[in-house]
Amino acid sequence: MNEILLGDYDWFEEITRDIKKPLAWVVIENEAALALAYEKALSVGPGLLRTPTLTFNSLSLSKIKLNYRLEAAISIAISTGKHLKAKYQADCLLAGVLGPLPKDVGGMREYEMQKIFGESAVYIIDQGVDTLLLEGFDLIGEWEVALKTVVRINSVPIPIAAFFRMAKPFDPTLLKRLLRLSESLEIELLGFEIEIKDLWEFEGFIKETRFPYGIKLVDSSNSEIDQKALSGCLRIIERLQPSLLTGGKGIKREKWLEIKKTLAGNN
Repeated sequence: MNEILLGDYDWFEEITRDIKKPLAWVVIENEAALALAYEKALSVGPGLLRTPTLTFNSLSLSKIKLNYRLEAAISIAISTGKHLKAKYQADCLLAGVLGPLPKDVGGMREYEMQKIFGESAVYIIDQGVDTLLLEGFDLIGEWEVALKTVVRINSVPIPIAAFFRMAKPFDPTLLKRLLRLSESLEIELLGFEIEIKDLWEFEGFIKETRFPYGIKLVDSSNSEIDQKALSGCLRIIERLQPSLLTGGKGIKREKWLEIKKTLAGNN
């Protein structure tokens, strides 16, 4: 049985919890709040720690009049993580995160999307992250443009993992397209963002996949999961043996610690 790399939880909202300002503003102007959230995320012992750069692109930042500070926001977000990782001698990968464009933007041409994704990706890679991680995508066309763009500019190169949000009913044609592109671009890992409640059905959908993949657990209900149900979910994870398991929306610190504890107890 292969060992599953356990990442971090959904910790980014903790940065702005006590400061009613946009995330990018807090990262630039209040490094203490950013560092405190990073330290809390590091305290759970993640094997992979994501940077809070999901929404850091020129289009998103233009909405809060900070697009001219894009490079600074990404630089501070990543350098703070690198500093604290070194300070606490954390044995983890630092993953620079690239996310989708704002939902209220429509009709963008491919070259326009390439420019926006490419700009952010260059800044992220230049900061010296261990890996580049695409997250938060639920539109296959946008995911494909973003992935092709980062592969093209990844001259270092660093490992790339690309996650896609899967929703029921699970579509075999979509899975084939995701796998085909991941294989052709030779990325290191294809990721799936999955609601915990849908894991049972997802197991049958994905179990024959041979390409390395990861799972990001999501709990949009934000409700308590009883121990029996949680143990059942995680037994599915053990059977699937993803290369990476991380926490997405709704998976906060205490829930993630329970997941880690349950996985350890099952082994």
